[in-house]
Parts: sequence; structure tokens; C-alpha cells
Amino acid sequence: MQLLVLPRIRYADGRAPPNLGAGGVMGREAAGLNLHGEAMLDAVFEHLYNAMVITDADFDGGPFFQRCNPAFCAMTGYTEEELIGQSPRILQGPETDRKVIDELERKIRAGEFFEGSTINYRKDGLSYVVQWNISPVRDADGAIVAYVSIQQDITARLAAERERSLLAEALNAATDPVIVMDKNFIIVFANNAFGREVGRPVDDILGHSAFELRPRTAEGLAEPQIRRVLAEGSPYHGVVSFEAPTGKRLHVDLSISSLIGYHDPNGHYVAIAPNITHMVEQQMVLQEMANMDALTGLLNRRSGQIALEIELQKAAESGAPISVAMGDIDHFKRINDRLGHAVGDDVLRSVAGSLRDGLRRNDVAIRWGGEEFLVFLPNTPLDDAVPLTERIRNHVATTPQIASDSVTMSFGVGQWRPGESVAAFVERIDAAMYEAKSGGRDRVVSSP
Repeated sequence: MQLLVLPRIRYADGRAPPNLGAGGVMGREAAGLNLHGEAMLDAVFEHLYNAMVITDADFDGGPFFQRCNPAFCAMTGYTEEELIGQSPRILQGPETDRKVIDELERKIRAGEFFEGSTINYRKDGLSYVVQWNISPVRDADGAIVAYVSIQQDITARLAAERERSLLAEALNAATDPVIVMDKNFIIVFANNAFGREVGRPVDDILGHSAFELRPRTAEGLAEPQIRRVLAEGSPYHGVVSFEAPTGKRLHVDLSISSLIGYHDPNGHYVAIAPNITHMVEQQMVLQEMANMDALTGLLNRRSGQIALEIELQKAAESGAPISVAMGDIDHFKRINDRLGHAVGDDVLRSVAGSLRDGLRRNDVAIRWGGEEFLVFLPNTPLDDAVPLTERIRNHVATTPQIASDSVTMSFGVGQWRPGESVAAFVERIDAAMYEAKSGGRDRVVSSP
């Protein structure tokens, strides 16, 4: 039979409580007391981290405190001597929840276990929130002779919970998307702005990998770079894009920082992703305007030369053939002199449209300068490039002009030779084009 030892239980006037022997052992005579067990339980009681208190079962003005451990005294600000023989009501005050106290009294009178929380008051008058449970103690005959209560001051915990709740409310009120991820990049928190951004309810987002959105940078998928940067202990920052459920590609200014060092031993990441789609689209428009020839809508020479260098580099790495055609409008100076520059501009726009119409999906047309145009044809050997250029030449020649006679073009076309510089390649094609002009115009000459 397990014994409950209650050393030093006394009323304030020195009387022993009912059903307790002078030695303080329930269910046995004092003569049968195991002194070693009593001392051990007394030490446990004294050193228990949580506040513990024992009251009698006297409801005639009570119950009354019989034992209070040091943790309980520290929580309430009273000494044990000040508490012994007093009713727990001395800890109650104006903000103590009367309904909780009534429920407590009903349950302990009925011999039931109680658990609850309310506001109590220290000796110095300061309030605190107590969470406690109370269990009845019965003697060998089953009669309730005392109550044991374990208590905890949860004021700081509730304040922290309120702060976390306030933080969550603040994050949800923020207009920028915010998520918190664990060390495996599983989303454990997402604010409402993030849910709106990705077009999904927040509850559907939690528990999923942040990389399910497949964020991309200009170099490709962003995941490898994000993982590498964060693994090095650095924060990540960059512009990434992902496809929303609507099919629209969104661009965000993504910042990810580790929370390790902020009382987070498990390792979490916080990501903030303001939507900058409108800004990126504006920049793209401006970049396109800088790259495009305003009159014809084709790439201008500067951006076209960069594009050509990139294509030749791709061809060098892959071994795929690439051909380039250069065309010049025949007698363009005569058109300008006879019909005026406005008509000349119309002709340039018309020729640019004919070039676009004759191109395949991956072909690129450039206004190289004045009335000269460059067309490069990726993955195309010279044998295929010549008939393609002939088709473009014929399309230009058969396109009706608004204010001028029919317009023709002379073309030179050639296939790039591995190791050939861009300048040498363009010069070789240019020479073929002038050969076409000197040979009667409105024709294609190839440079093998």
C-alpha cells in the first residue's frame, strides 16, 4: 500500500487535522511510520519545481492551508508561516473569476478532480494568472482528509502567447507575403497576403514544401541556389518568378533569412516576398524599347549583335549549324529622294513586316542599319538557309506597297564556320550581299 506522508500538518492553533496521527501518516498508526520514506517525500515536496500546496478538508470556513512548498511561497510572496491555517481566499481579489471558484468548490466538495485557471493576487497586491489542479486525498476508509494542489504561474506564458497572436495578426495585416519554413523548407506559417498571392487558402499551404511553387530566376530553377546560399549561412535575396494558378507569371523580390540565433534551435527560415510584377513588367518594356528599333519594331543593331554573339556561342558549344542572311533594300535612296522620307519609312516598316512573316519561330530579324537587315537562322545549314532566304526575298518582292512601286531586296547568306569571329562572319555575308547587288539585285547569293 502506498503511503501519503504529510509532515508538519497542523492548524494555526496547533490542533492536528482529522484522521491524521501525530506523525502525519494517513492510513497507518504513527508507530508504523517509515521514517526514511517520510524524509524522502518531504524532500521531494520541498524541492518540487512547481508550486504545491496541501489543504485540509474542513469546509467550515476553510479549507485551510496545511503545507506550502517554497515554490508556492515564491509564487505568492507569502512565507509558509503566514499561509498555514489561512484560507486560499486570501489569494483572491477583484479580478478573480468567481465562476471558476464556484466550479472549484463544487468539484472538491464532490470529491472530484479539478483543473482550471484564474487570476490570483500576491502578498504585494500584484496579480498573476494561476493554472492549477486539485486532487482529493482519502484515508484508508475512503474519506477525504485533505486536498493536494499543483499550481503554476502562467502569466508570462499567456503574455508570450498574446504576443505571438499579436505578431500573427500583424503579419496577416501586412500587404507583403510572408512565410515561415522549417529546416526542410516545409511551410509552417503563411500570412493572408501569401495565400492571396498564390491563389490558395492558407490552410492548404501549410505542410507543403515552398519549392512546390517552382520559383525561377533568369538562370533557371531557384531551388539549388537558395539551398546553397542558406547552407553557407548567408541570407538569400533575389528576384524570382513563379506561375500563379491563373497562369500569370508573378515576380517577387524574395528575401530569406535563417532564424537560428533567435532562440530557434530547430532552425527555421522566414521569407518575405513583395510582389514586384508590375515593376518587372515595366522594366521589361523599357528594356525592350532600348533593344528595339523604334521604326520597324525589330531588334536594333546593338541588341542584335549581342543576340548574334550568344547564338554563335551556343552553336560552338552544341556543334549545331547556324546560318545568317543579310539583306539590303534595292534602290532605297531613289525611293527616299523621289517619294520622300515618310514613304521611305513606310517601306522600311513594310519590309520589316515581310521579314517577320517569313521567319520561323526561332529565327531572328534585326535592323542592322539604314536599309540593311540581318536575319539569323539557328540550327540551319547553308543548304536549308538558301531556300529560306529565297522565300523571304520573294515575299518582300510580292508585297504591295502603299505609296511606292514594288520593293525588292538583295541578300547574301552564309553558314558560320567554327572559330570564325563575329566580325569576320558578318563581313563575309556582307560581301555576298554586295555580289547579289552587283549581279542585278533582287537575288540571293550564298557564301560557302
